[in-house]
Amino acid sequence: MDTLPELPVYAFQPNFGGLLSMLLTLVLPLAVAVITTRVTSSNVKGILLLIIVSIKTLVEALISNGNDYINFAWVPFLMNLLINFAFAAIMHFGLWRPTGASAKIQADVGLKARDWEEPATR
Repeated sequence: MDTLPELPVYAFQPNFGGLLSMLLTLVLPLAVAVITTRVTSSNVKGILLLIIVSIKTLVEALISNGNDYINFAWVPFLMNLLINFAFAAIMHFGLWRPTGASAKIQADVGLKARDWEEPATR
């Protein structure tokens, strides 16, 4: 055995951009709490979180790739997408939900179920 193959790793960079990216990933569940109601099912919230994380990861990948859209690296993008989604889900179930932060933000800032109801006619 000459050398072992290089293992894929998460592309975190300990600079300003990397720290900003991680911070955004950690607060994205709170953004989902703002744009959903309390009666929204957890499946819909999970899909919204995946969509938001996908957009964030795609923008980061395009910025880091420069203007070279032809040679876009799909495998690292998909790996980063899965890792970012896992981090966001872990933050939701491990920190924001048990401490009540997401429920508080949803109650104070988020959409209310009545915002979607039709106005009552007399």
